[in-house]
Amino acid sequence: DPGTALLPINKPVRIVTRNEETIVGRRLNEDTYTVQVIDSQERLRSLKKSDLVSYEISDAPSKQPTTLSSDEVADVISYLLTLRGLQ
Repeated sequence: DPGTALLPINKPVRIVTRNEETIVGRRLNEDTYTVQVIDSQERLRSLKKSDLVSYEISDAPSKQPTTLSSDEVADVISYLLTLRGLQ
């Protein structure tokens, strides 16, 4: 299960504020009164919980894993082998 590999502070979140702004990102920190997130534009946001209409935390990663074809796997391996340098 990919969601179990995420630390509690890195869980994906979807937040809706009182002024109807929707924020999607990942949780950095949370206390009794506030939550800090990195939004989808990589901005740090600190929000008062009292200003939130909705606050959802997902157990799953926000992006699904990609399945590579055998040709794509071969390309990745070829690239990684170039990183070893001359020996």
